[in-house]
Amino acid sequence: MIAKKSIEKKFSWQDKILIGLLVVFNFFIFGFLLVANSRLFMEISKSREQYLVLDKQIKNLEQKNNELRELLLSTKSETQIEKFLREKALYKKEGEEVVVIKRNDKETARKVPQEVQETASVMDKFIDFLRELLLRD
Repeated sequence: MIAKKSIEKKFSWQDKILIGLLVVFNFFIFGFLLVANSRLFMEISKSREQYLVLDKQIKNLEQKNNELRELLLSTKSETQIEKFLREKALYKKEGEEVVVIKRNDKETARKVPQEVQETASVMDKFIDFLRELLLRD
């Protein structure tokens, strides 16, 4: 058998420049796609986090809504319903103003002077209990 001679192809300097440019161009395309993909991944993760936060808020609001409906169904008269809605600042008559005092610190909100605790009626304690139940996170 006669062995074939291998023919070595010699590339001209123009071919070498063209191959080099193609390799550099491919690296640029690959880098661009990599950066674009990482940006999309970051946006997707932010959207996923926002979805989870909003989903949690929806569940909390649905739970509060169900609790309020149960409380409203348990009350029989319109005066009880009106009183309950006024306490929650959800209802006001014409000419009335609603004043809402928000507490910034949960610790100071829970610290009530001893005098106030002793003079509070059973109904006030029940309303505070419901308020804590509905406002907890």
